Amino acid sequence: MAIDYELEASPVLDQAQMLDYFADLLGCGDRSEEPGEPARAARREVTLTSLEWSREDEPESAELFEVDRVASMTFRMDKHLTRQEHAATFRDILTACAKFLEDHPDAKAIFSFQFEDIYLLRLDGRQVVLSERLHGPDFNVEGVLDELLATYPASDLGRVEDLLAE
Repeated sequence: MAIDYELEASPVLDQAQMLDYFADLLGCGDRSEEPGEPARAARREVTLTSLEWSREDEPESAELFEVDRVASMTFRMDKHLTRQEHAATFRDILTACAKFLEDHPDAKAIFSFQFEDIYLLRLDGRQVVLSERLHGPDFNVEGVLDELLATYPASDLGRVEDLLAE
C-alpha cells in the first residue's frame, strides 16, 4: 500500500501552478494528464497530484484557513522504497512544503500523513512549526532531518481532526 502525505493550504497558487511549483522543487520530470483525472508529476520515489476544493467540499479546512477555496497537494510515496530512501524523500517533501510557506508568506497550511498526524503547520502568524515527532528515529533516520529541525521550531502538533474540531 502506498503512503500518502497531504498538504492543504490557502490557495496562493492555482491547481496547475501548485503542481508545477512542487514538481520543480522535487525534480518530478515525468508529467501526465489523463481525461477525467487530475494532472500528475512524478519521479521514481513519489507521485504528486494537485487539487482545489470549494468551501462546500472542504468546509472545515476552508474555515480554518479563512478562505473560499482550499488547495490540496498529495505526495504519494512509492511503496517499495528502502527505509533510507523513504526518509530522504520525506525530507525532500517536508523541505518543499516549508519552502512553499517561506515563498508565500500569506499562505496557511497543514502538512500531514493522510489527513491524520500533522508534521508541519502554519496558521496564525508567520512561523512554520514542525512536529516534535520528527526528532524521533522513525523520521530522522541517520539525521536526515537535522537541518530542518535546526531551522524551525518543533511542537506537539497533534492530529488534523483535533485541529479542525477547535
